[in-house]
Amino acid sequence: MRDTVNFPKGMEVNQGDGAYNFILTTGRASDILKISEVKRLSDFEDGVQRYLNDNRANSIKDFCYRKDAIFPTPIIVSLNSDFIDDQENELKISFDSDFDSAKPFTVIDGQHRLEGISRYMEKEGDKDFELPLIIYQDADQATAAEIFVAINANQRQVDSSTISHLFGIIYSERSDIYTVESFTARVVKLLNENDVSPFYEKIKMLGKKERKDQFISQGTVAKKISQFITSNSTMDNLTIEQYGPNALSINKKKVFRNSFIKNQPAEVAKDIINFFGAFEIVYYDIWDVDKLLIKKAIGYSAMMYFLEKLLLKDIKGARNYFDIFEKNQEQNSKKLLEIFSSDRGSSESVARKISKELMQLFGIRETD
Repeated sequence: MRDTVNFPKGMEVNQGDGAYNFILTTGRASDILKISEVKRLSDFEDGVQRYLNDNRANSIKDFCYRKDAIFPTPIIVSLNSDFIDDQENELKISFDSDFDSAKPFTVIDGQHRLEGISRYMEKEGDKDFELPLIIYQDADQATAAEIFVAINANQRQVDSSTISHLFGIIYSERSDIYTVESFTARVVKLLNENDVSPFYEKIKMLGKKERKDQFISQGTVAKKISQFITSNSTMDNLTIEQYGPNALSINKKKVFRNSFIKNQPAEVAKDIINFFGAFEIVYYDIWDVDKLLIKKAIGYSAMMYFLEKLLLKDIKGARNYFDIFEKNQEQNSKKLLEIFSSDRGSSESVARKISKELMQLFGIRETD
């Protein structure tokens, strides 16, 4: 069966003294998928692609259902010029799926996007995305590998604090968009801007330390709050977009989820401020020691796990937290110096261990 696919002629971009010239154009995802193959290092001697990450592909598939789903980054392919029928007015590519052993396009970069979109379309997704497309003609394995490395080895992951901050901008400027990320960004903003908060002007917004007393990054604070809201932010965001927050499932084990469903970031900020605020006042001699873990990400994480256990027992409010922390204050203060000692490591398992030690110290039973 002979298939013909047409792409806009596009524009030729000259790079690398002509050795890396490419065509910049666009194409429907269905057309690109029809004539593309992926050569992975594990399957082909001339492959350059890494293993397919199934979770990543499924995440992209779920993203496709969102109304604001966009793919601004180009798919990059090598085109076997033997399949070109016409290149005057448009790029016309023909191949016989029954006869030709290879396909016209070999994917250099973008396999996960294409796989995710393909899975979405197989599930009767109603959108055929128009994708930006970069076409290299007859790129050999060495050239394809060089292009892939140039793209992926030189990428720098965006700092989580910057991502959190940008979601906060989306939340404030476009109130119709309501996601786990934008919600947590708003909570962090409240913690940093409320002058009664122990975190008042102490959070490194955008991950950058502007003052000496800033001790924790925006991304770190947001990540733990998100953990107490959801196990799958992608699906929750999609549910809100399609059906509204009231369609979200109730999960009492996620202590901030109810406030999230009601879109009440101030309630989450209040719980955190009451808990950490009581600790700061009662144990100011511990809180003010910068070298202790209480002022590190690991200490914050441990305290949040402790707060989680209290909220699961419906223990909340500043007065209750003062009552817990004030018992045996002098004796506990000495013990806290050991618990938050800086030589304990910085793994999440250490945070959970510290949390259990705090519960034992303050007489909170795990099974209550």
